[in-house]
Parts: sequence; structure tokens; C-alpha cells
Amino acid sequence: MKELEYAEQAVGEFGKDNRAGIEGTLHRISAIRSRNGHIVGLTCRVGRAVTGQIDMVYDLLQYGKSILFVGRYITHCSLLGNSFLLMF
Repeated sequence: MKELEYAEQAVGEFGKDNRAGIEGTLHRISAIRSRNGHIVGLTCRVGRAVTGQIDMVYDLLQYGKSILFVGRYITHCSLLGNSFLLMF
């Protein structure tokens, strides 16, 4: 349990959704809580930015139609994030 306490202090406050981010990164820590609200485990999502992926579909975005992305999840996130930035 000392490891969980240390990790909780290092991450800081968890939100109402039991998630906390690590400052300056795309990583996210989620708390697994017991019925009494004590943290009994943690999960970590390691995020990374992938640049240059939007060039593949940039011309398709100009039509304003739906696009179906098929492939690894990381590719979907990168394309959607970059697409959103181009729209605004």
C-alpha cells in the first residue's frame, strides 16, 4: 500500500471521474477504488503525439463528409485530433 500512497501523492488530486493527468504529458492515471472510496489500484494510459498523419486525409476533410478510419487505435486518435485542429 505504500506504493499506492506514494503514487497518489506524486499524481495529485484525482477528479470526480477518478482520473488525473501528469503535467506536460498526454499520460493519464486512473484510480481503482474500493467501496469505501480508498484507492486499491491504479491504471496508467501512456499517450503520445504522432505528427504528420493528417496529410493522408487532408483533402478529404474539405468535403465536410463523414470519414471512416480503420486501423490501429493510436492512428485514429492522432487523425481525429489533428483534424479537429484544422477545422478551427
